[in-house]
Amino acid sequence: MLPGYQRVTDPDVRARFNQAWHAEVPARPGLRILDMFASAKGAGRVHPDRECQVNG
Repeated sequence: MLPGYQRVTDPDVRARFNQAWHAEVPARPGLRILDMFASAKGAGRVHPDRECQVNG
């Protein structure tokens, strides 16, 4: 998703963001948040014995 819940798979939407951001927006969605954590953990960037803590 792009800002305003616009789909990254829509070529017209991507074209507008490409022009506004002066960058190429990928045609496929990226990783979901759970996939990001799993990837970071698998790459050794997150210590496997530590839990994330949320202050609140």
